[in-house]
Amino acid sequence: KDWVVDETRSQYGIRALDWILARPVFRSSDFVGNSGIPTPTASRILRVLRDSDMFTVLSEARGRRPALLAFTKLLRVAEGSE
Repeated sequence: KDWVVDETRSQYGIRALDWILARPVFRSSDFVGNSGIPTPTASRILRVLRDSDMFTVLSEARGRRPALLAFTKLLRVAEGSE
């Protein structure tokens, strides 16, 4: 949690992490629209976390279709792979 807060430099860092942990595979538009974080801040947090390689991009954004992202490290832990 501390890493996310430090990396995002946002009061919404913990809320973002909680949302992502509840949905480890998600569309970027779902995070921006449903996380309860103001849209510009949610977009910035997502960009910061994506740039830090926290996510695997399953499908790049294309036109009106949002990116599909996965928190693969969490999924591996849940599967017992790590």
